[in-house]
Amino acid sequence: MNEQKKLAQRLDRARRELDECAETLARIARDVETIDRTKLDLVGTKEFASMAGLDTATIATYATRGTLPEPVAALACGRIWNRTDVEGWIKKRGRR
Repeated sequence: MNEQKKLAQRLDRARRELDECAETLARIARDVETIDRTKLDLVGTKEFASMAGLDTATIATYATRGTLPEPVAALACGRIWNRTDVEGWIKKRGRR
């Protein structure tokens, strides 16, 4: 096979791969548009405490007792909550 044919085959493969990449990116873009952005509005213990007018030790105690909203994650740095859940908890308790 001559060099031109080899080059043409490589170019065709590269075009197919680029087309696949473009399709994947388009799918990802559609998925990103459907993300519920309220789920991304997160707060940690310190923010929770500040919003609630409490100290972080009290938030930690309430979390241990299970009296806070369910965190969306528990990481090495601490618990993480949805802001809307925290605001609802504060409103329910009549704080701030």
